[in-house]
Amino acid sequence: MKQNQLAEKIKKLRTERAWSQAQLAEVASLSIRTVQRVELDGKCSHDSLLAFASAFDIDVKELTSLLNDQSNSNAKFSFSLFGYDVNFGWFKSRTAFVVGILMILPALYFITASILKYNFGVAFLFDPLEIFYSSPGMMKFFNLISPAVFLLGITGSFIINLLAMFSIKLWKEKSTIQSKISFQPKALNLIVSTFSVISLLIMLTYVAIENFKY
Repeated sequence: MKQNQLAEKIKKLRTERAWSQAQLAEVASLSIRTVQRVELDGKCSHDSLLAFASAFDIDVKELTSLLNDQSNSNAKFSFSLFGYDVNFGWFKSRTAFVVGILMILPALYFITASILKYNFGVAFLFDPLEIFYSSPGMMKFFNLISPAVFLLGITGSFIINLLAMFSIKLWKEKSTIQSKISFQPKALNLIVSTFSVISLLIMLTYVAIENFKY
């Protein structure tokens, strides 16, 4: 397996330099647990790969080429705090895309239905929403619930798809805390993030117009 090849490569580079795992961890600014885990099963975050490449003074592509081919398509948010890597296995790029679509769907439906009805006279999408306008009580309930559902859904969709493209690392170097933020754009996540921003602007404009109207 390619992940085992990565484990063998890291171990080979380390032994060639006569380094112990503790020495490699110190040079790469990683925890010894991270070094041990990588040499055991080859599982490694992108930031850790960069740290290993820097420590060994080699091109990071020599290491990334040994990762499983699915590692890029399954990119996920990772956070490294003072040598301890935290990866959210469920928080992958495609998962964030699907969850983001589901979260933004109610707002997109309402926006599309409203535009079709009030700008083009096409009401078939808006008809199911008429139930909320059938009585003052239902309308009050809709006006109370819809902002939370729409705005929180849009905001949540934007945040999770943005985070799915980020990797954050914090470490201590002597007496200074260093940080590194990596951004790896993904087409699906960028699309959802863009739609989220556009939808939020439309919703805020709609709310402003409604308030001025009344």
